[in-house]
Amino acid sequence: MNMFFHNFVRKTRLAESIINYCVIVYMEDILVCSSSYEGHVQHIEWALLALRDAGFKVTLEKCKFFLTTISFLGHVVTDKGLQLEPQKVAAVRDAPVPSTITQVRAFLGLASYYRKFIKGFAAIAGPLTNLLRKDQSLIWTPECDQAFSKLKDALISAPVHIRPDPEKPFVLITAWQPETISAILAQVGPSGLESVLEYASKSVPACKRNYAAPTGECYAALWGISHFAYLYGRKFTLVTDHVALKKSKDYSGMIGRWATVLLSMDFDIRH
Repeated sequence: MNMFFHNFVRKTRLAESIINYCVIVYMEDILVCSSSYEGHVQHIEWALLALRDAGFKVTLEKCKFFLTTISFLGHVVTDKGLQLEPQKVAAVRDAPVPSTITQVRAFLGLASYYRKFIKGFAAIAGPLTNLLRKDQSLIWTPECDQAFSKLKDALISAPVHIRPDPEKPFVLITAWQPETISAILAQVGPSGLESVLEYASKSVPACKRNYAAPTGECYAALWGISHFAYLYGRKFTLVTDHVALKKSKDYSGMIGRWATVLLSMDFDIRH
């Protein structure tokens, strides 16, 4: 936690009620976000009063108010949703083919920062991630070249992710493969169609790669639910490949424990 944030939280009597509700603090930047003009006026007042109470001053020339588009932490936030910052997209587009392990690590670091915009990131990046194994020499294979190109293309063409609406139901789509699991969090957007809020994926540990399909799908569903905090305490729709998650009567062993956790949650299953 940086010192500015620490002092803001420690000194400000209103901080606990507004931090991450309508105010985001990162380093010396304070972002006030609202869904309406009237609400924004109120939230700005709260933030300014909190700063005054904590003994902080703001430089008016450095402040911007009532913006509909703002760049923040490498993203562009608009009333439509979240998208990549153009400068970061240009950096990805112009990145040369890595010639050292350090360059591979740097490219993967940048791509991974935006992995929530890339469907199946873990599977696509696999050949490049394998290059980072201990004592692994850099052997640039056609698979590496394909992964490099796919990641660049995915980032350059990344869609705008709509903003989550807590009043609307969520849809979680999960999938299992022996080497990777993936999840997509979605909601019905303004167009009336399901739109992506965020993509997620991860590599499957070697000890779990021999799971049978129902077990793997159950593992992917549990991971997806734990990854997206939006789902806790809400009813949602789970889209998965295997009906065994809902209909299994075998509650013994690992799959039974997982099924018990899943059945304690409020969701409809869709195939």
